[in-house]
Amino acid sequence: MADLVQVEQVKAYTGTTHTTDDMLLSSLITTESAFILSWVNRAFVPASYTDLFSGGGGQEHLFRNYPVISVASVLIDGHTIPSAASIQDKGYIIFDDRLLLFGYQFAWGNYNCQVIYLAGQDVPADVQQACIELVAYRYKNRDSIGQSSKSLAGASTVYMTKDMPDHVKTILNPYRKVFPS
Repeated sequence: MADLVQVEQVKAYTGTTHTTDDMLLSSLITTESAFILSWVNRAFVPASYTDLFSGGGGQEHLFRNYPVISVASVLIDGHTIPSAASIQDKGYIIFDDRLLLFGYQFAWGNYNCQVIYLAGQDVPADVQQACIELVAYRYKNRDSIGQSSKSLAGASTVYMTKDMPDHVKTILNPYRKVFPS
């Protein structure tokens, strides 16, 4: 799993110029990148995926990972389905987040259909910014871990105890994949 941002990006955002905490920032970037990828339930770096599923007689398959870059193979009951140049041809066509069959169907059976494909994209700028802000938040508040509030000389400080700030969640919500993998 790759980091979503670089140390230099976080340092530019926080205004940090020294190198004393570079290892800490690097560790926070790795941890928060993993957290974000787990929370959105998807990878951004292009990777190969295999969807193995039971056919139900239909002509449409919703990809589990997207955006789809290319399809390597489509197998139904061990038979290869060719790519179609148009909807007038027999075969498959990629349409947005799904694979459509023309002249074929995903025949009834138990785990008899397989689609191997490449999906992913470069990390969107707003996701990078969300990661930068989450790392900066963790970095700035690392001394308040385990505390929900603190009182000192009549003044009281309340710390956020959520897994991430609301504005970071708002940025990430459109990327969240909510159906099962």
